[in-house]
Amino acid sequence: MSATSAAPAPGSQDSSGDSRELRRALGQFATGVTVVTTRDPASGHAVGMTANSFSSVSLEPPLILWSITRTARSLPAFLAASHFAVNVLSAEQIDLSVRFARPAEDRFAGIAWREGLGGAPLLPNLSALFECRRVASHEGGDHIILVGKVERFARFERPGLVFAQGRYGLVADHPMQQPAAAPESGRDPHPYDDFLIPLLFRAYETLFAAFSEELEAAGTSGPEMRILAVLSIRPGANFDRLTRAAYLGEQTTEAALARLIGAGHVAGDRRTGLMLTESGTARLAWLIRIAERFEAGRMGELGPGEVDRLKAMLRRLAGTGG
Repeated sequence: MSATSAAPAPGSQDSSGDSRELRRALGQFATGVTVVTTRDPASGHAVGMTANSFSSVSLEPPLILWSITRTARSLPAFLAASHFAVNVLSAEQIDLSVRFARPAEDRFAGIAWREGLGGAPLLPNLSALFECRRVASHEGGDHIILVGKVERFARFERPGLVFAQGRYGLVADHPMQQPAAAPESGRDPHPYDDFLIPLLFRAYETLFAAFSEELEAAGTSGPEMRILAVLSIRPGANFDRLTRAAYLGEQTTEAALARLIGAGHVAGDRRTGLMLTESGTARLAWLIRIAERFEAGRMGELGPGEVDRLKAMLRRLAGTGG
């Protein structure tokens, strides 16, 4: 037996110390987020609360558990009800997690829920759902552990919401799980290829070359679409400001702007201010629909939510917020 087997890990603390530090340590364990619901037999009211203590127990029989604090106002309802539902929230439902974690007179107001087994409310747009009959309750310190037998369940094609280290997150494939990209034919891989800037540049070149063909088929160009987009959010921009905001050179802006003015899509004076016309606004809306179709087609290889995560990260890098 090693003489150091009982030695504490570096940085470890006694569990009888600061409960806040214990909570932070527990927060390192990522969990899903659920809203557990039931129908109060005494009042008939719908009851629900956010919980991330949900866990599977057994497949045969199908058992799950979750825990509720002894001080929760809804505890009597959960202990008296025959059934409860575990609504596993999807990545787009942070608002529901926040709503059911805060005190409120009617947490279900404005939600199109439906009634499940035992009258337990079933929420919409979930990642998964478990309708359970309560079969046991156990003492668990300052919590009560409720065990349920799953009588009905459903799985939906929506990524689940994750909570870890005090903040919400999303499920994503780990880079070490993904196969390394094969080197391009006739070209040896170079360490530089793995840096962010060349990767971004290569991705831009690949995507924009294909998108440019779509725009040419629509009778326009990338610079023209950029100018329309900038003027839609910065009406009255002069030529210099427009050039900088569209990330275009002066000659490119000059040529594209001349075509847009000639087609009646842009009006105004290049020195005092330019703006979209009614036809320019309509043309931009049409081009955005083309861009949405192109993006949906080209990004099909990415998993659910990956495009949104990529956009959020790029906005942070660009300094424009999430």
